[in-house]
Amino acid sequence: MERYEILVINLGSSSTKVAYYINDTCMVKANLAHLSEELKQYDSIWKQADMRMEAIEKFLDENGIDKGKLAAVVSRGGHTRPLTGGTYLINQVMLEESASEVYGNHACDLVLASRLARYGARPMTANTPVTDEFEPLARYSGLPEIERRSSFHALNHKGAARHYAKETGRDYGSLNLIVVHMGGGISV
Repeated sequence: MERYEILVINLGSSSTKVAYYINDTCMVKANLAHLSEELKQYDSIWKQADMRMEAIEKFLDENGIDKGKLAAVVSRGGHTRPLTGGTYLINQVMLEESASEVYGNHACDLVLASRLARYGARPMTANTPVTDEFEPLARYSGLPEIERRSSFHALNHKGAARHYAKETGRDYGSLNLIVVHMGGGISV
């Protein structure tokens, strides 16, 4: 079996969660908390990028992880035009759309995985907050002039549903579930 080293980054409003995998085994993970006093000094999430990047690189160094051996860095999110759920290679268009704040604004928009690409890792994102798999009926709000927009915690929702499917020995695609994410934001 080939060996793949992967860094996973989940940027939240008050933390940066990181996990280092070899193939599908998590070797080490950490929740790098950012105190509100620390975050107050930045007037936008974009200005937090260097601080969060330093925390990630410190995590890598403290755990003896060779950045040059990372095959991929997978980061939560980025508010871009709506996408179907899945895994995407981060590209310049995605970075520009995210930075425009036209589609939303959140710490996950920093897409720090692209910065770590300088070591040779492929920068990727999975099931972003703009994942849009709405059925047409789900867009109805009750007012004809207001169309509901898909913007939620798709990564967590799909992860929780897949975990449940595996735990119960059922096929993910055949389940009809209500999944609730309760964190810094809430979505159902």
